[in-house]
Amino acid sequence: MGIYTLSINFIGKVSENKSHFFNVLFKFPNPDNEFKAAMDKSKRLLDHYQTFAQENNDLFVWLDLMSRAPSSFEIIDIIVPEDIEEEEMYLMVASATKPHKKVIVSSHQYWKEFCYLDTCSKIVYQNQEVLVLDRDEAFKELNETNKIIVENNSTMEKKNNPWISGSFYLLAFLVIIFSLLSVTKLISPWFLAIIIIGSIILFVIVSSFQLKNDKQLADKAFIELIKLSLKQIPFIRSNSEKK
Repeated sequence: MGIYTLSINFIGKVSENKSHFFNVLFKFPNPDNEFKAAMDKSKRLLDHYQTFAQENNDLFVWLDLMSRAPSSFEIIDIIVPEDIEEEEMYLMVASATKPHKKVIVSSHQYWKEFCYLDTCSKIVYQNQEVLVLDRDEAFKELNETNKIIVENNSTMEKKNNPWISGSFYLLAFLVIIFSLLSVTKLISPWFLAIIIIGSIILFVIVSSFQLKNDKQLADKAFIELIKLSLKQIPFIRSNSEKK
């Protein structure tokens, strides 16, 4: 579960970008996601949000959805003083959040009273390193899981089954070899036809078992394919005996 401290700097401007609006801000009230917004025990952050929600309808709707059961806020065990400045309030809540100490802002230029460490987008507050994400970084992080799932599914769909591919190439190889033998009259065309039909049946059987094993073929379809393949065996035997 990811827990993030959301700043008004981010929430108040997120409506300007529809993608960030739905894929970042509204991921938090969505019960199908594991993301939660940090909330201090004293509810100072909530009061802060409600003040701005009076003039921002999007924030008002978001707060309403966040507050419905089950709540999408994660209560952090910290009391925020009433006279604290806005920037410090976010850092205080984030620094007390376990294990995630992250703040989302619209832009890294937001901070006036606090400075980043030299090598990264982190601010040290009360000996705790707080990671700051701007709107684009937050979008990337909160949608990384979906990206991985889509890429994995795409890879699985595109990946060729080695058994089926191998059987096909073996069948093609045998057909070519025996066709050449037939042309050179080393075997009869009738015998070539029997070999081709038998090879196709073998290919169908191998492919059916492999697709069934990969759960890409329904039981009913699997049984029908096997029955159809086995029915051809007497035909091959009878024609072979006639020859």
